[in-house]
Amino acid sequence: MRVTNSLLFAAIIVFGALALTANAAYPVFKEREAKEKLAHDARQILSPESNRNTELLATIEKDFQAGALTGAKFEVAAWETISRAACCWASTATS
Repeated sequence: MRVTNSLLFAAIIVFGALALTANAAYPVFKEREAKEKLAHDARQILSPESNRNTELLATIEKDFQAGALTGAKFEVAAWETISRAACCWASTATS
């Protein structure tokens, strides 16, 4: 079976368009992957602090119902660190 020039030309156009689409989409997928990794890392960092704050909240609620205020404070160091890192990452991503 003989391949005609027009069929060969059409195949080149189709595969060229496919390659162009893949090259255009690659940076978008890489950026999404990087953001998902950052979000996962942030959740891992924040999880222990969040758990401790949840336990502290239960203690504060018990004390409040008993009429005593302990002045306990939530831990925010990890939140502040992640917040600053996200701020810096966002400013470098837009420049």
